[in-house]
Amino acid sequence: MACTFVAGFFQSVPGHAFVEVKRHKMQCNAAFPCPAELQDRVNFWIDIYSRWDSQDSVLHDPLVPHRVYAVFKGKACGRKGNTPFIKDQKKRISAELHTLAKQLDRNAPINSDYRRHLLTLFPDRSSDVIRRAADDIRCQSGNRSGFKAALQRFGTYGPIVRKVLKDSGLPSDIQYLPFVESSYNPKAYSRVGAAGMWQIMPATGRGLGLELNATVDERLDPEVASWGAARYLKESRETLTKAARSKDRGVTHSELSPFVITSYNYGVNGMRRAIKEIGPDYMKVL
Repeated sequence: MACTFVAGFFQSVPGHAFVEVKRHKMQCNAAFPCPAELQDRVNFWIDIYSRWDSQDSVLHDPLVPHRVYAVFKGKACGRKGNTPFIKDQKKRISAELHTLAKQLDRNAPINSDYRRHLLTLFPDRSSDVIRRAADDIRCQSGNRSGFKAALQRFGTYGPIVRKVLKDSGLPSDIQYLPFVESSYNPKAYSRVGAAGMWQIMPATGRGLGLELNATVDERLDPEVASWGAARYLKESRETLTKAARSKDRGVTHSELSPFVITSYNYGVNGMRRAIKEIGPDYMKVL
Protein backbone atom coordinates (compact mmCIF):
# COMPACT_ATOMS: atom_id res chain seq x y z
CA MET A 1 0.00 0.00 0.00
CA ALA A 2 1.30 3.47 -0.89
CA CYS A 3 0.07 6.70 0.69
CA THR A 4 0.76 10.20 -0.53
CA PHE A 5 3.15 11.86 1.91
CA VAL A 6 2.48 15.59 2.02
CA ALA A 7 3.58 16.93 5.37
CA GLY A 8 6.85 18.81 5.35
CA PHE A 9 9.12 16.13 3.99
CA PHE A 10 8.15 15.71 0.33
CA GLN A 11 6.45 19.03 -0.33
CA SER A 12 8.16 19.91 -3.62
CA VAL A 13 6.80 17.05 -5.73
CA PRO A 14 4.06 14.54 -4.86
CA GLY A 15 5.80 11.37 -3.82
CA HIS A 16 4.86 8.12 -2.20
CA ALA A 17 6.34 7.19 1.12
CA PHE A 18 5.09 4.33 3.31
CA VAL A 19 5.67 2.12 0.28
CA GLU A 20 5.71 -1.61 0.86
CA VAL A 21 7.10 -4.08 -1.65
CA LYS A 22 4.35 -6.52 -2.56
CA ARG A 23 4.61 -10.23 -1.82
CA HIS A 24 4.31 -12.27 -5.00
CA LYS A 25 3.50 -15.91 -5.55
CA MET A 26 6.46 -17.56 -7.25
CA GLN A 27 6.62 -20.68 -9.38
CA CYS A 28 9.76 -22.58 -8.43
CA ASN A 29 11.12 -26.00 -9.30
CA ALA A 30 14.14 -28.21 -8.67
CA ALA A 31 16.15 -26.57 -11.45
CA PHE A 32 15.30 -23.05 -10.30
CA PRO A 33 14.58 -23.05 -6.56
CA CYS A 34 13.39 -20.00 -4.64
CA PRO A 35 15.56 -19.75 -1.51
CA ALA A 36 13.65 -18.13 1.32
CA GLU A 37 16.60 -15.78 1.87
CA LEU A 38 16.11 -14.30 -1.61
CA GLN A 39 12.34 -13.96 -1.75
CA ASP A 40 12.20 -10.37 -0.49
CA ARG A 41 14.79 -9.35 -3.09
CA VAL A 42 12.85 -11.16 -5.79
CA ASN A 43 9.64 -9.43 -4.70
CA PHE A 44 11.40 -6.07 -5.10
CA TRP A 45 12.52 -6.82 -8.65
CA ILE A 46 9.09 -8.13 -9.61
CA ASP A 47 7.69 -4.77 -8.51
CA ILE A 48 10.35 -2.94 -10.55
CA TYR A 49 9.31 -4.84 -13.68
CA SER A 50 5.55 -4.89 -13.12
CA ARG A 51 4.48 -2.14 -10.69
CA TRP A 52 6.63 0.92 -11.37
CA ASP A 53 7.14 2.49 -14.80
CA SER A 54 10.31 3.75 -16.45
CA GLN A 55 9.42 7.32 -15.45
CA ASP A 56 9.26 6.40 -11.75
CA SER A 57 12.17 6.60 -9.33
CA VAL A 58 12.44 4.17 -6.44
CA LEU A 59 14.79 5.24 -3.64
CA HIS A 60 15.97 2.22 -1.69
CA ASP A 61 18.83 0.44 0.10
CA PRO A 62 21.13 -1.33 -2.41
CA LEU A 63 22.20 -3.92 0.17
CA VAL A 64 18.60 -4.66 1.18
CA PRO A 65 16.76 -3.81 -2.07
CA HIS A 66 13.26 -4.32 -0.69
CA ARG A 67 13.93 -1.59 1.90
CA VAL A 68 12.14 1.12 -0.12
CA TYR A 69 12.13 4.65 1.29
CA ALA A 70 10.07 6.49 -1.33
CA VAL A 71 8.76 6.35 -4.89
CA PHE A 72 8.38 9.40 -7.14
CA LYS A 73 6.22 9.40 -10.26
CA GLY A 74 7.61 11.06 -13.38
CA LYS A 75 11.13 11.44 -11.96
CA ALA A 76 13.19 8.68 -13.61
CA CYS A 77 16.64 8.21 -12.08
CA GLY A 78 18.77 8.57 -15.20
CA ARG A 79 17.20 11.73 -16.61
CA LYS A 80 19.63 14.66 -16.44
CA GLY A 81 16.89 17.12 -15.56
CA ASN A 82 15.86 15.00 -12.59
CA THR A 83 19.33 14.78 -11.03
CA PRO A 84 18.96 17.78 -8.65
CA PHE A 85 15.58 16.53 -7.44
CA ILE A 86 16.82 12.97 -6.83
CA LYS A 87 19.92 14.29 -5.09
CA ASP A 88 17.79 16.49 -2.84
CA GLN A 89 15.43 13.65 -1.91
CA LYS A 90 18.37 11.37 -1.07
CA LYS A 91 19.69 14.07 1.27
CA ARG A 92 16.28 14.45 2.89
CA ILE A 93 15.90 10.71 3.45
CA SER A 94 19.47 10.44 4.71
CA ALA A 95 18.81 13.22 7.22
CA GLU A 96 15.66 11.48 8.45
CA LEU A 97 17.58 8.22 8.90
CA HIS A 98 20.39 9.92 10.81
CA THR A 99 17.84 11.63 13.05
CA LEU A 100 16.13 8.29 13.63
CA ALA A 101 19.45 6.69 14.62
CA LYS A 102 20.11 9.50 17.13
CA GLN A 103 16.65 9.13 18.63
CA LEU A 104 17.21 5.39 19.07
CA ASP A 105 20.58 6.00 20.73
CA ARG A 106 18.94 8.41 23.18
CA ASN A 107 15.91 6.20 23.66
CA ALA A 108 13.88 9.26 22.66
CA PRO A 109 10.31 9.06 21.32
CA ILE A 110 10.00 8.86 17.52
CA ASN A 111 7.96 12.00 16.87
CA SER A 112 7.46 11.72 13.11
CA ASP A 113 5.11 9.47 11.13
CA TYR A 114 7.72 9.04 8.42
CA ARG A 115 10.46 8.12 10.91
CA ARG A 116 8.14 5.64 12.56
CA HIS A 117 7.60 4.12 9.12
CA LEU A 118 11.35 4.06 8.46
CA LEU A 119 11.86 2.19 11.72
CA THR A 120 9.61 -0.62 10.46
CA LEU A 121 12.17 -1.16 7.67
CA PHE A 122 14.83 -1.96 10.28
CA PRO A 123 13.37 -4.75 12.44
CA ASP A 124 16.55 -5.09 14.52
CA ARG A 125 16.34 -1.36 15.42
CA SER A 126 20.11 -1.06 15.09
CA SER A 127 21.23 2.58 14.95
CA ASP A 128 24.53 1.48 13.35
CA VAL A 129 22.69 -0.29 10.54
CA ILE A 130 20.45 2.74 10.05
CA ARG A 131 23.48 5.06 9.81
CA ARG A 132 25.08 2.78 7.23
CA ALA A 133 21.87 2.80 5.22
CA ALA A 134 21.60 6.60 5.49
CA ASP A 135 24.89 6.98 3.64
CA ASP A 136 24.03 4.55 0.84
CA ILE A 137 20.72 5.34 -0.85
CA ARG A 138 20.22 4.12 -4.41
CA CYS A 139 17.85 5.27 -7.14
CA GLN A 140 16.27 2.60 -9.34
CA SER A 141 13.87 3.38 -12.18
CA GLY A 142 10.89 1.14 -12.80
CA ASN A 143 10.61 -0.90 -16.00
CA ARG A 144 6.94 -1.81 -16.41
CA SER A 145 6.55 -0.42 -19.94
CA GLY A 146 9.86 -1.91 -21.06
CA PHE A 147 8.88 -5.30 -19.70
CA LYS A 148 5.53 -5.13 -21.48
CA ALA A 149 7.35 -4.60 -24.79
CA ALA A 150 9.70 -7.46 -23.91
CA LEU A 151 6.72 -9.78 -23.39
CA GLN A 152 5.55 -8.99 -26.92
CA ARG A 153 8.99 -9.87 -28.32
CA PHE A 154 9.01 -13.01 -26.18
CA GLY A 155 5.92 -14.16 -28.08
CA THR A 156 8.00 -14.06 -31.27
CA TYR A 157 11.37 -15.38 -30.09
CA GLY A 158 10.40 -17.52 -27.09
CA PRO A 159 9.56 -20.62 -29.18
CA ILE A 160 13.01 -20.45 -30.84
CA VAL A 161 14.76 -20.24 -27.49
CA ARG A 162 12.71 -23.05 -25.96
CA LYS A 163 13.54 -25.40 -28.84
CA VAL A 164 17.26 -24.65 -28.59
CA LEU A 165 17.23 -25.24 -24.83
CA LYS A 166 15.32 -28.50 -25.20
CA ASP A 167 17.65 -29.76 -27.93
CA SER A 168 20.63 -28.76 -25.76
CA GLY A 169 19.37 -30.57 -22.67
CA LEU A 170 19.10 -27.37 -20.64
CA PRO A 171 16.28 -26.34 -18.26
CA SER A 172 13.42 -24.62 -20.07
CA ASP A 173 13.33 -21.81 -17.48
CA ILE A 174 16.54 -20.43 -18.98
CA GLN A 175 14.21 -18.97 -21.63
CA TYR A 176 13.64 -16.09 -19.20
CA LEU A 177 17.29 -15.03 -19.06
CA PRO A 178 17.06 -12.78 -22.18
CA PHE A 179 14.44 -10.70 -20.35
CA VAL A 180 17.22 -9.63 -17.99
CA GLU A 181 19.93 -9.45 -20.63
CA SER A 182 18.18 -7.44 -23.34
CA SER A 183 14.42 -7.34 -22.74
CA TYR A 184 14.32 -9.96 -25.51
CA ASN A 185 15.58 -7.43 -28.05
CA PRO A 186 17.70 -9.14 -30.75
CA LYS A 187 19.06 -5.75 -31.86
CA ALA A 188 20.20 -4.61 -28.41
CA TYR A 189 23.71 -3.22 -27.91
CA SER A 190 25.38 -2.40 -24.61
CA ARG A 191 27.91 0.33 -23.90
CA VAL A 192 30.62 -2.30 -23.38
CA GLY A 193 30.07 -4.02 -26.72
CA ALA A 194 27.70 -6.87 -25.88
CA ALA A 195 25.06 -7.41 -28.54
CA GLY A 196 21.89 -9.27 -29.36
CA MET A 197 19.17 -10.91 -27.36
CA TRP A 198 21.73 -12.78 -25.25
CA GLN A 199 24.14 -9.82 -24.91
CA ILE A 200 27.19 -11.76 -26.05
CA MET A 201 30.58 -10.01 -26.02
CA PRO A 202 32.62 -10.10 -29.28
CA ALA A 203 35.42 -12.34 -27.98
CA THR A 204 32.93 -14.67 -26.30
CA GLY A 205 30.89 -14.88 -29.49
CA ARG A 206 33.90 -15.86 -31.57
CA GLY A 207 34.88 -18.43 -28.95
CA LEU A 208 31.41 -19.94 -29.25
CA GLY A 209 31.73 -20.21 -33.03
CA LEU A 210 29.62 -17.20 -33.99
CA GLU A 211 30.65 -15.26 -37.08
CA LEU A 212 31.56 -11.63 -36.44
CA ASN A 213 33.07 -9.45 -39.14
CA ALA A 214 32.50 -6.17 -40.99
CA THR A 215 29.34 -7.47 -42.66
CA VAL A 216 28.01 -10.26 -40.42
CA ASP A 217 27.29 -10.34 -36.70
CA GLU A 218 25.56 -13.57 -35.74
CA ARG A 219 25.00 -12.29 -32.21
CA LEU A 220 22.04 -10.41 -33.74
CA ASP A 221 20.49 -13.60 -35.14
CA PRO A 222 18.07 -14.88 -32.47
CA GLU A 223 18.45 -18.56 -33.34
CA VAL A 224 22.21 -18.61 -33.92
CA ALA A 225 22.82 -16.52 -30.81
CA SER A 226 20.59 -18.86 -28.79
CA TRP A 227 22.71 -21.82 -29.87
CA GLY A 228 25.79 -19.88 -28.83
CA ALA A 229 24.31 -19.04 -25.43
CA ALA A 230 23.26 -22.67 -24.94
CA ARG A 231 26.79 -23.80 -25.75
CA TYR A 232 28.16 -21.37 -23.18
CA LEU A 233 25.74 -22.56 -20.50
CA LYS A 234 26.43 -26.24 -21.18
CA GLU A 235 30.19 -25.67 -20.95
CA SER A 236 29.65 -23.67 -17.77
CA ARG A 237 27.60 -26.49 -16.26
CA GLU A 238 30.30 -29.04 -17.07
CA THR A 239 33.08 -26.86 -15.63
CA LEU A 240 31.18 -25.95 -12.47
CA THR A 241 29.96 -29.51 -11.92
CA LYS A 242 33.55 -30.72 -11.96
CA ALA A 243 34.59 -28.00 -9.50
CA ALA A 244 31.62 -28.65 -7.20
CA ARG A 245 32.06 -32.41 -7.14
CA SER A 246 35.65 -31.99 -6.04
CA LYS A 247 34.11 -30.50 -2.87
CA ASP A 248 30.90 -32.55 -2.67
CA ARG A 249 30.51 -35.64 -4.85
CA GLY A 250 26.76 -35.72 -4.33
CA VAL A 251 25.97 -32.26 -5.73
CA THR A 252 23.31 -32.27 -8.46
CA HIS A 253 22.79 -30.24 -11.63
CA SER A 254 19.72 -28.68 -10.01
CA GLU A 255 21.79 -27.44 -7.08
CA LEU A 256 24.27 -25.94 -9.53
CA SER A 257 21.70 -24.19 -11.74
CA PRO A 258 21.98 -20.86 -9.84
CA PHE A 259 25.77 -20.97 -10.28
CA VAL A 260 25.43 -21.64 -14.00
CA ILE A 261 22.97 -18.78 -14.49
CA THR A 262 25.14 -16.39 -12.46
CA SER A 263 28.19 -17.39 -14.50
CA TYR A 264 26.52 -15.96 -17.60
CA ASN A 265 27.25 -12.47 -16.26
CA TYR A 266 29.90 -13.05 -13.62
CA GLY A 267 32.00 -15.48 -15.64
CA VAL A 268 32.67 -19.19 -15.30
CA ASN A 269 36.08 -18.69 -13.71
CA GLY A 270 34.65 -16.39 -11.06
CA MET A 271 32.00 -18.92 -10.09
CA ARG A 272 34.51 -21.77 -10.14
CA ARG A 273 36.74 -19.83 -7.72
CA ALA A 274 33.75 -19.18 -5.47
CA ILE A 275 32.85 -22.86 -5.39
CA LYS A 276 36.43 -23.87 -4.61
CA GLU A 277 36.74 -21.28 -1.83
CA ILE A 278 33.28 -21.56 -0.26
CA GLY A 279 31.71 -24.74 -1.62
CA PRO A 280 28.61 -25.45 -3.74
CA ASP A 281 26.19 -23.61 -1.43
CA TYR A 282 24.78 -20.76 -3.48
CA MET A 283 23.44 -18.76 -0.55
CA LYS A 284 26.82 -18.82 1.18
CA VAL A 285 28.52 -17.68 -2.03
CA LEU A 286 25.96 -14.92 -2.51
